[in-house]
Amino acid sequence: MHAFLRSAAGTLRKDLTIWRRDRPVLAVGVIAPLGLLLIMALFFGAGGRPDAAPVVLVSEGQGPVAARLAETFRSIRSQVSPWWKLLPPNPRLFASEEVPGMAVIPADFDQSLTLKFYLHNWNSDLDQNYRYRLAYTLGTLEAGFPENRGIRVVRRETLSRDVTWAAYMAGTTLAYAAMLAAILFGGVAAARETERGTARFVGSTPASPWALALGRTLAAAAGASISALVAWAFAALLWKVRVSGPASSLVAVLFLEALAFAGLGVFLGGLLRRQHLLMLPTGLIALPLWFLSGGIGPVALFPQTLQTLARWLPTTYAFGTVSQLVLFGSAGDFGLTLAVLAGTAIVTFGLAGVVTARPS
Repeated sequence: MHAFLRSAAGTLRKDLTIWRRDRPVLAVGVIAPLGLLLIMALFFGAGGRPDAAPVVLVSEGQGPVAARLAETFRSIRSQVSPWWKLLPPNPRLFASEEVPGMAVIPADFDQSLTLKFYLHNWNSDLDQNYRYRLAYTLGTLEAGFPENRGIRVVRRETLSRDVTWAAYMAGTTLAYAAMLAAILFGGVAAARETERGTARFVGSTPASPWALALGRTLAAAAGASISALVAWAFAALLWKVRVSGPASSLVAVLFLEALAFAGLGVFLGGLLRRQHLLMLPTGLIALPLWFLSGGIGPVALFPQTLQTLARWLPTTYAFGTVSQLVLFGSAGDFGLTLAVLAGTAIVTFGLAGVVTARPS
């Protein structure tokens, strides 16, 4: 028994000493949960109210009843359905799926008492909560001003079919697959050269390091595109998700996104030079981008600061365009998305080239 305990104690001391020296391994255990907590805090309400329902309120009416209704939207509070989060009166926010609902108070509202309410057909608790909050809003208005009773709501959905939350997330998951696989494939390709000792040999050849970086980036992008297409087939098989828009447009966006993040992966792999060290930065890059780019819900659910940040992320454009192609059949600002992804690809390729040209 004494020998057993002595062996265990010796192993304990040895492993603790090794862990203390292997700081990257310690960093994985410490940073990974902290990163996840930070992501959860940012997405679920840091700097904002996660229980507020974002809505675009377009008030065209100038009469007193229209003004009362608009003010009710702004000021309503309750314990069950706390409030609306009013966004700028820009219908484009609704059309581009950045917000689930839009309310329009027509110019003749005081005469017609007809409110127009638009919803995407997202068959989810969020969608149902919109309907409840709208009913509560109108009930509050009529309770305060009995003479305004009888307001009629014309509800319009953007699609003729229901969209399950799984189908909504399926579109963004395709874009996520391309991003994650590209970072991983590019990083592993670059780090593997160092681990196997071939980086020094390749570097001594007449081949340009920029050519090597381009080849690795293209290979990783090709592999990541295949990964996204497999996810596409899986979503079609499991959830019956069908791409409503042109398949060529979807492939173009996914490949450009993969190309942009493949360069980032090559950069990380050349920087870290060890395959096992790639897991932490890959996760800490891909997962936050998935959340912040609208991967599990509309960007309008975020606090305003995060919405501003999301508009600077290339993945926001990729995720939004892929989702629109899958659900709505249109590419939205397709040209802008391609330009953003192409620009990102140029920047990340530059990073990949610089780290590839670095002496091994």
